[in-house]
Amino acid sequence: MASKKDTKSHGIWRVLARDQCLLNDYVDYIFAEYQVRFAKNTSLEDIRAMGIFLGSCSGNNPEMRAWFVSGLEGGSGAFGRYDLDGYGGRFVGIAPEALSVSNHGASNIKSYTLTDLQNFDNAMKGLEKTVIPELLKPFAQLRNKL
Repeated sequence: MASKKDTKSHGIWRVLARDQCLLNDYVDYIFAEYQVRFAKNTSLEDIRAMGIFLGSCSGNNPEMRAWFVSGLEGGSGAFGRYDLDGYGGRFVGIAPEALSVSNHGASNIKSYTLTDLQNFDNAMKGLEKTVIPELLKPFAQLRNKL
């Protein structure tokens, strides 16, 4: 497991997040949530989470395995070695939009921060009280893609 500062600058997390602002938001959120749920009497500086756990190579043969991020209770670490069938794992993959990125820097990928997503969720909660639920289904489907 790693400190909050080390996690934000870790090369693998930076590649997996594809966006430093998004990584910063995610790290801040995970460390704060972990503190609230599992380490109330621990300062944020002392919390260790989001470790990177690489698979072990057999001899000189490189391995390519699926990565997954464990649940919050497990410290939200990224694993590439085992437990892909774990209850709290979420696969880390390449966004379909990334496949269409040109080598010249043009991109159709939009970056959303955790704050953006939380604002969307809060707006949806407000609408659920006043709008017919069937009308909100397309918005829920869109939210799942963000």
